Amino acid sequence: MRTLIKVGVAIAILYGVTNYNGGAIVQANDSKRTASGHASIHAYPDAIISATDAASGITVSVDRDGASVTARSSAGAILWHADVLKETGRPSVGFPVVRRIDITARGTASLVVGKHRFVEVDLKNGKMKMLGED
Repeated sequence: MRTLIKVGVAIAILYGVTNYNGGAIVQANDSKRTASGHASIHAYPDAIISATDAASGITVSVDRDGASVTARSSAGAILWHADVLKETGRPSVGFPVVRRIDITARGTASLVVGKHRFVEVDLKNGKMKMLGED
């Protein structure tokens, strides 16, 4: 009977992994996410969740949910707030969180969502453009 249960569990896990559309299956409750502090860091421990443009002083940061970003002026005032997943969709590979922010020389921020989805954001108004996914 125990062997039958073990085989059933193994089949269920294998079925879940092969039918998940990429990524890894991870179960985590909200208390664990709260304890780790940030959804992006929980999913990707090496995530870069904030970047500041030296020229304008604008800082773009990923919110604790990992799916939204907020831009603040050098004085700390909120300039704009955007839900990245709502505006550009979920990544096809990886966890649905922003895992990296870089400031580019063109007055934009470059975001990496999941493993390979690339989004460009205008620092002044928060307008997003999905560049692609590899």
